[in-house]
Amino acid sequence: MKVYRVVFIILLIASSCLTTINAEASPTGPRNNYTMSPPEYQNCTLCHFTYPLNSGTGGLTLTGLPAAYTPGNTYSLTLTLADPQAMRWGFQITAVNPAGDPAGDMIVTDPVNTQWNDNPTLTVDIIMHTATGTAAGTPGSNSWTFDWEAPNDDNGAFFHFSGNAGSNGNMEFDDYIYNDVMFVPSANAPNLVIDLTYTSGSPLPPGGANLNFGVFVSNNGAVALDYNAWLDIVHEGGAPSTVVLRSFTNYQPGWQINRPDMFFPVPGGYAAGDYMFYGRIGADDQVIWAQSGFPFEKSGTLSDIAFIPYVPKNVPDVFGEVNEEIIAVAPEEFQLHGAYPNPFNPTTELSYELRVAGSVLLSVYDIQGREVAKLVDGFRDAGVHEATFDATGLTSGVYLVKLIAGDQKAISRIILMK
Repeated sequence: MKVYRVVFIILLIASSCLTTINAEASPTGPRNNYTMSPPEYQNCTLCHFTYPLNSGTGGLTLTGLPAAYTPGNTYSLTLTLADPQAMRWGFQITAVNPAGDPAGDMIVTDPVNTQWNDNPTLTVDIIMHTATGTAAGTPGSNSWTFDWEAPNDDNGAFFHFSGNAGSNGNMEFDDYIYNDVMFVPSANAPNLVIDLTYTSGSPLPPGGANLNFGVFVSNNGAVALDYNAWLDIVHEGGAPSTVVLRSFTNYQPGWQINRPDMFFPVPGGYAAGDYMFYGRIGADDQVIWAQSGFPFEKSGTLSDIAFIPYVPKNVPDVFGEVNEEIIAVAPEEFQLHGAYPNPFNPTTELSYELRVAGSVLLSVYDIQGREVAKLVDGFRDAGVHEATFDATGLTSGVYLVKLIAGDQKAISRIILMK
């Protein structure tokens, strides 16, 4: 596996920031490499350091992305930056594949408010604001539009974007900085699903402790697959470090990994701060077919934005037990029939069948592993049941439907397309 390293040199702050105090929204356009990730990229907090990253009351929203892209298709995207305290705005966005190379093409469609990076040394496309693009008609939010032409491959695409919400022109370094990342798989990716579910442990104490979670992997397709499954940890929006990896060959349709009592021993040597914990599956670390994850926090005073998570001792074999009998066993107890319609907007009907009565939990999660809806939680009789999932208010994307009945679990993938 390829592990990326992010290097931050604090002494660069003085030279990389604007020469005057007027740092709010970089009126002539921001410097390149401030989208956070790929490797050696940063975010606007190098100049705007008054508040921690993502600590304001606003946020960044990227709309228009498909749940899964069709290679070669072009999509119209809108990035919205909101903050009730702000009146000036700035942003950068790029799309890269898991190897850190360009994922398709970013296209300027509004040259008045947006511009393409003009740095010939960069290998990726970056769209960012112009001087005019920093102004909003009213305080509170601003939006920018542009196009993305999807790549002609099935590697998957990560969108990295940062934004700074300027105060009121008071010429100080007190903007709120926001940063986010979104992953979009190819529509041609195999029907493998992974679900990484947080159980307990966060916030972790300064001396370290176990981060407890569950992992579920299922081949929901019709053919056997060769693939890799791995766990990545990201500290403070940096580059991913792979801490667990396992390869599979001839993984049959219906086979599952279902391990609800897993743990990762986070050492005391890990820096304090915010982390993301991802489960990913794909051909390798440069071709990702699906992912799931959740955030966690480590307490303490050891704060280092350049910290690279490392592999500690005594990490369990998270993907080590494959249930090869799931095809024969699961239908005797229950079945998750799927959703209709799928793709859907904004509602879909979920159907499941119980062969015996019992306690049932039916929930929907986003690809980051966050529960967005709990549809059933209680006793149900044997037979076929239906539940309606209303995704009004949710963004387009891939969602996972999880059915738990007794000690059995099934997961299916649904696609919201608005």
